[in-house]
Amino acid sequence: MTDRERVIAAIRHHDTEITPYQVKFTREAYENMAAYYQDANFIENIGNHMALIDAKPPKTPVREGYIRDEFGVVWNRTVDKDIGIVDSHPLDDSHITSFPFPDLARTGLRERVQAGLQAHPDQFCYVNIGHGLFERAWILYGMEALLTDMLLRPSLIHNLLDRLTEYYLRTIDALAAFPQLDGIYYGDDWGQQRGLIMGPKLWRIFIKPRITLIHRRIKAIGKFVYVHTCGDIETILPDMIETGIDLYDPFQPEVFDIFRIKKEYGRDIAFLGGISLQKTLPFGSARDVRRETRLKADRLSEGGGYIAGPSHALTRDVPAENIHAMLETLRKPRKNA
Repeated sequence: MTDRERVIAAIRHHDTEITPYQVKFTREAYENMAAYYQDANFIENIGNHMALIDAKPPKTPVREGYIRDEFGVVWNRTVDKDIGIVDSHPLDDSHITSFPFPDLARTGLRERVQAGLQAHPDQFCYVNIGHGLFERAWILYGMEALLTDMLLRPSLIHNLLDRLTEYYLRTIDALAAFPQLDGIYYGDDWGQQRGLIMGPKLWRIFIKPRITLIHRRIKAIGKFVYVHTCGDIETILPDMIETGIDLYDPFQPEVFDIFRIKKEYGRDIAFLGGISLQKTLPFGSARDVRRETRLKADRLSEGGGYIAGPSHALTRDVPAENIHAMLETLRKPRKNA
């Protein structure tokens, strides 16, 4: 089996001898690990089964530590060097229907995707189309304003989300030109440590109908739907399955019982993550990391439906020795295979 075939088998809920895995890094964690291995390109040799292709155009530098994204939003990366902090929200209620959205198909999308596919012929290749509906809406409009107007002026928010939905559908249509592409991914953090940010009722009103359209379009062009959403989203997990999600991360053991969740929903959705980034990886010993990694890789992969990895991109507080211990363990076949 190639890495790609192993991931597809897991998403389709088939057993594999080796649990497929995917380990992501924040910038500072990557730099620490590169120093540990004395290899700036160590990521190419750790055995990741999946390859991320970014559909978005490169960010534009504004000044030192600040960048502008494809929607014109300026991000402060002086502290958080990966995503950053929104410097200002460019959208207000006066131009929700006229604010210009980018056209990714006209920004070198085809060339970026083609280059990514050629570079990773044996891995499961997925394209990141960016922030999802909720995240992109609050990035443009402001979190407080978005949540408030969901209640006080819902028609404004429906208009904004409808426009964003059309934007994503156009982007997905452009990706139909790549039959060898495996999946389409976006990140949309709906959860927090306890429950949803906007609550399940508003999520079902504003988000669910629109991501259902997006996911149907992704499946219509023959791709897997891969969604990242942090936090405790258990109350809407059945809804997420209804929308057609194939693969969900980060599968956080800090917010719910991942073994129970896998048992209850593992026939309908595949999970990626599960190795604790809030406890074991930063604070445990290398032995603790090996033990947890082996446990998760063996138990959660029973019957397929699981791709191993940390419960988020690795952060700078995780010791390099613990990352190495996790990677060594992930490379080995399952004990119960």
